[in-house]
Amino acid sequence: MDRSLTRNRWILAFIVHGFRAFLYAGFWKWNSDIGNGILPALHCWYCNPANAPYGILWYVFSVPGSFFGVTGFIAYTAIVDQLVMMYIRNYKNLYWTYLICSGWIWLQAPYDLPILWIASLGMMRAKQGTWPLTLLAPLSKLPVGAPASVWNTDLTRHYLWSDYQYYVLIGIVIVAFLAQSILIWQRKRSELRFCA
Repeated sequence: MDRSLTRNRWILAFIVHGFRAFLYAGFWKWNSDIGNGILPALHCWYCNPANAPYGILWYVFSVPGSFFGVTGFIAYTAIVDQLVMMYIRNYKNLYWTYLICSGWIWLQAPYDLPILWIASLGMMRAKQGTWPLTLLAPLSKLPVGAPASVWNTDLTRHYLWSDYQYYVLIGIVIVAFLAQSILIWQRKRSELRFCA
């Protein structure tokens, strides 16, 4: 890989995180969901079914950020998201898709970012056929592993139209990861066929 291209990607990453730090410094006001619903739900899983009706995988990925309050949770999501972006930076199409979608989700609902991180698991060893791991992302958005009361609350609650923007963005990232990882896996399989 060309050194200047790598340097430019790092510069872009620092610009993006500089922008995030600017917002994190108090120039952006996050909604009150994090302090009122998400953090209490992370400290007592499924105690209040309406707080965070997510799957067990979401809880596992989100708990480390819950120990430092709202600002710590936002910082945790920014840091882990940067690590994921650095990991997928070699996939140009995925990088830009992920950058745009995760940036918007981070500004509006940073607690939905763990679902994107779970979707990126399918890219970890795409040549070995790990693409089914990407399908864990929708399962982490649903309350898989939760008691029936959480499912009942989740299925009967009234959603706002603005809630669906997150589903669309998460869906775009999942489809992009799935398509890219299947493509890489198929290329690797065809290379192995030609070698044999």
